[in-house]
Formats: sequence, C-alpha cells, structure tokens
Amino acid sequence: MKATVTVFEIVGVKKNGDDKLKQLGKGKIKKGTGVVRFKKALGKGKHTLVFSVKGKGKVGSGDIEKKIKLKR
Repeated sequence: MKATVTVFEIVGVKKNGDDKLKQLGKGKIKKGTGVVRFKKALGKGKHTLVFSVKGKGKVGSGDIEKKIKLKR
C-alpha cells in the first residue's frame, strides 16, 4: 500500500462554517507503515488533529480523513 499522509490542526472556524486548518506535517506510507514529522512540536493544551490519507496504486486511490482529539 502506498499513500501520503498530511496532518492538520483545527485552529478555528471560517465564516462559511468550515474548519480552518493549519498544516503541521507530511509523510509517506510504504508497505503499510509510515512516519509523519511535524514542522514544530505541539504546545501544551488541547489539540484537534486531522489526518488526511490519500492512497495511490492500481487497486484504487481513496481519500480518508480522521479527526483525533489530543490533550498534552
């Protein structure tokens, strides 16, 4: 499985009601595993992260988005 992973943090809400996202890092998945490196370390407090996975390959490419709440 090949895919690219992008991690965003929700920093607010736009006027139209969509989430305002700030990109934290990117990574690649090869053979089912991968690592995402952040540009900066997360600060203390509550964070809501969005992991966006975009698949590649002959089988088909699909997009997956997953929201995760973190407390640091």
